[in-house]
Amino acid sequence: MPEEVDIWLASLDPSPELSLSIRTLSVDEAERKFHFASDRVQFITARAILRDILSRYLGCAAEQLQFAYHYRGKPRLRGATSITTDLRFNLSHCPDAALYAVSRGREVGVDIELVRPEMPWEQLANSFFAPGETAKLQQWPPHRRTFAFFTCWTRKEAYVKALGDGLLLPLHAFEVSAAPGEKAALLAAADPAELKRWSFFDIPLGDSFAGSLVVEGYPSRVRLLNWHWTELCS
Repeated sequence: MPEEVDIWLASLDPSPELSLSIRTLSVDEAERKFHFASDRVQFITARAILRDILSRYLGCAAEQLQFAYHYRGKPRLRGATSITTDLRFNLSHCPDAALYAVSRGREVGVDIELVRPEMPWEQLANSFFAPGETAKLQQWPPHRRTFAFFTCWTRKEAYVKALGDGLLLPLHAFEVSAAPGEKAALLAAADPAELKRWSFFDIPLGDSFAGSLVVEGYPSRVRLLNWHWTELCS
């Protein structure tokens, strides 16, 4: 797997197996407080799926995994073995769905967003995007501009998540591709070396979701896999 990256797509719809997922969580994960009960269910579900996926690569029980967190919040596996320290992962979830990226020796960032037609995308783009990105979004046919906005958003979010300490990096401080027919890529950054350091990929999720992956270097293959609740029961 050293040259490959796996992307797992999972549904976060409530499932009878949710009670099984809670038993794999750490105490702090299971007891994390949320204002809305639905947010807690979504968090528990997403973290249980993460544990199940990672346990496949490590050959251990999901409940045995321990996480450490970068001071910016990016999780890593806690452990001194070469297997755990070499495994890189990232996750993102939105209402109804989650994405997980897993690689070895390559930093990864992933983002998924529910495409909301009512979103005032022009206002948001003017506030958060680089001027070049906002201008390119206007090149899309009117009926595709909202989707193009969310695609651009996920490219930018996946990049700052791949950086690990980039969550404080303003989204307008760098530019990604956004024009029709333009391949997913980093086009401008404060450090020009960044442009060759990262590979960008759009994840085909239909018209309801936008998703992007950012990988350090040039992976030989990106696999899109589907996770199902039956996996947790097996």
